[in-house]
Amino acid sequence: MSDTTSVQTPQTAKWWGNSLTIRGALLSAASAAFPVLGAVVGIDLSGEAIRQIGEQTVVLVQAAGGLAGMAMTIAGRRRATTRLERRSFAVQV
Repeated sequence: MSDTTSVQTPQTAKWWGNSLTIRGALLSAASAAFPVLGAVVGIDLSGEAIRQIGEQTVVLVQAAGGLAGMAMTIAGRRRATTRLERRSFAVQV
C-alpha cells in the first residue's frame, strides 16, 4: 500500500477582495446593519412604512442574508489555499 499524502506547494497571495470568506463576512455585516444603513443613504423608513412592508419580511430577509453570509464565510475558509494580501487602490468619484 503506497502513501499518497499530498503536499501543498506555497502559492502566491491573492487580493483580499477576491476572498469568498471576506465577501461572506461583509454580507453578514451588511445584513445586520441594514436598518441603520437605510437612514444613512436617505431611505426614510417610518414606522408606518415598516408596518406596511411587514415585520416578518424584514426579519426573513435579514436572516437569509446572515445565513448566506455565514455559509459563504465557512465555504471560503474551507476552500482557501492561498494567503491574502493588501493591495493599494484608489476610489474615484
